Amino acid sequence: MAGLRAFKEAYMSVDVLLDQDFGDFEVRKLRYQIYWAFFENTIYRDRIHSWATSYRHQYALYKYIRSIYNPSYRLGDFWKIHLMGGLLDPMAGDGRVEPSALPIIIPQDNPKEIPLRNALSQLWSWSNLQNCKDIFTLYGVVMGDVGLKVVDDRTRKKVYLEVVHPGLIKSIDLDPFGNIKAYEFEEERFHPENNNKVVTYNEVATRDGNDVVYRTLLDGKIYPWNGSEGEWTEPYGFVPLVVTKHNDVGADWGWSEFHPARSKFHEVDDISSALSDQIRKTVNVVWLFTGQNKPKDPLLLTGTDSSTVSPYPGREEINALYAGSPQADAKALVAPLDLANTLGYLSSLLTRLEEDYPELRYEKLRISNVSAETIREARKPVKEKVNQRRAGYDYALARAQQMAVAIGGYRGIFEGFGLDSYEAGHLEHHIGKRPAFTPDPIADLEKTQLLWKAAEQAGKAGVPLEAFLHLQGWNQEQIDKIVDSEEYRRKQEIKDQALMGLGMIEQPSFEEGEEGEEGDDEA
Repeated sequence: MAGLRAFKEAYMSVDVLLDQDFGDFEVRKLRYQIYWAFFENTIYRDRIHSWATSYRHQYALYKYIRSIYNPSYRLGDFWKIHLMGGLLDPMAGDGRVEPSALPIIIPQDNPKEIPLRNALSQLWSWSNLQNCKDIFTLYGVVMGDVGLKVVDDRTRKKVYLEVVHPGLIKSIDLDPFGNIKAYEFEEERFHPENNNKVVTYNEVATRDGNDVVYRTLLDGKIYPWNGSEGEWTEPYGFVPLVVTKHNDVGADWGWSEFHPARSKFHEVDDISSALSDQIRKTVNVVWLFTGQNKPKDPLLLTGTDSSTVSPYPGREEINALYAGSPQADAKALVAPLDLANTLGYLSSLLTRLEEDYPELRYEKLRISNVSAETIREARKPVKEKVNQRRAGYDYALARAQQMAVAIGGYRGIFEGFGLDSYEAGHLEHHIGKRPAFTPDPIADLEKTQLLWKAAEQAGKAGVPLEAFLHLQGWNQEQIDKIVDSEEYRRKQEIKDQALMGLGMIEQPSFEEGEEGEEGDDEA
C-alpha cells in the first residue's frame, strides 16, 4: 500500500478504551512520519511531506510557518543520551570494576554467572550494541514505540539483536503477561529478481505450542526471501521479539515524548514565524508615494559590477526619488507591531514548555552561570523522569538478551545454555541502576562538604558517626572503611583523652595484674 497521504487530527488522539484509529497500521505509519518530521525539523514542509498542507490547515497554522523554536531535536537527543547513553563495559560487568552504561546485575545464586556474562559480551559485540542501543531509545523517544528482534543467523552461526522501526510492525498479539505470541511485519521492498519493481514484503510469526511458525510473503504469496524457504518452524518456545512503549498511557501503542505538547510547539513556531516575517517587512518595506507620478525611467545604480572598492554594487547606495511637488510624500506600508509585548508572549510560552519538560529547563540552566545548588534542584524532576522512562527500555533489552542467549545455546554458540535455560533460572539478569547524569566533580565535592558539615553538627548533638552515616544510606562496608581507618581511630582516641581530662567520661579501670595498673608500694 502507498499509505495515507492526508492528515486527520483524529489520528493523533487516543482513546484508551477504543483506540481503533490510533492503533491502525496505516495511521501509525503516518503518525511516526509526523513525529520524525518534528525531530528533523521538516514538519511544515510541503515539498517533503504530502500531508504537510492538511496538517497546517487542520491546526489553523500560519501559511509560512517554520520550525523556529521546535525543541523536538533537543528532546530526542537528550533522551538518547540519558536513557542508555554512554560507553559499555565490553565484558558485560556490573559496573563496579569497569563503569558501564548498562550494568548487568545477575543474582549471586546463579551458578552460571560467568558464562552468562561471557555470552552477553559476545552478543553485544555481534549486535554492535554500543550504537544499537542509542537507535533503540531514539526511535522509542521520537515515535513512541520501538521493537527489538533476536536474529538467529544460521548461515553466519551468530545470534544478534536488531532494532525494528515501529513503522514496520503491522500487528502484534500479546499474552496476558505482555509477551508477544505473534507478529507481522510489512514494508515495501524492491523485487529480489527485478530491482525496478517495488513489492510488499511480509514476515509473519505465530506460535504452535512450543514451536514458532515463520512465513515470508511477496505481495501476499509465500516467497523464500532468505533464498531457501518461505515457511519454516523453530522450537524456541517463545517469539523472539519485544516491543516497548516510550510513554505507556494504557493504550496498545505508546506516546512519543513530543505527543502531549505538540500544540505548544505549533503555537511558538506559528507566532515566531509571523514575527520573523513582520521584521522582514520592515527591512524590505513597500512604500506608498503620494503627490507625484511614477518615474518613466527605471532607477539606475551607478555601479553594476563588483570591485575592490564596491564589492556589493547597490548595497552601499541609497535608492532615492526626487519630486518637484511640495505635496510629495512617502509612507512605509508596514503594520505597527508591539515588539516588546510579542516577545514577552513568546517568552511566556517557552516558560510553559519548560514546565512541561523540566529537561529543557535543566539544559538551559546547565549552560548558564548559575550555582551548583540551582543545577541540583533543576535535576531532581528530570532524574525522576529519566528513571521512570528507563524502566520499559531496560526490561525490554534484558528480555531480548535472555531470548538471544537461549537461542544461541540451542545453536551450540553459547556453551552451557539452551532453550530450557530460562525456566532453570540460568538467564536471570536485569539492567542495574546508574546515574541519570554524568557525575560533576565540583557538585559532588560540594555535596560531600555539606555531608561532613552535617555529620559534624550531628556529632555535637550526640549522634555517633556510624548512626549518622547509616541514616544517610551508607552500607556497613562503606561505614567500616571510615570508622576502622587509622586516622579516625587516632582522632577518636585524642577526643576520648580530652573528655577524660575534663571528667566527662570515666577512665578505663583495670583488674589487678592487668597492663596499666600500678601496684601498691609496701614498706
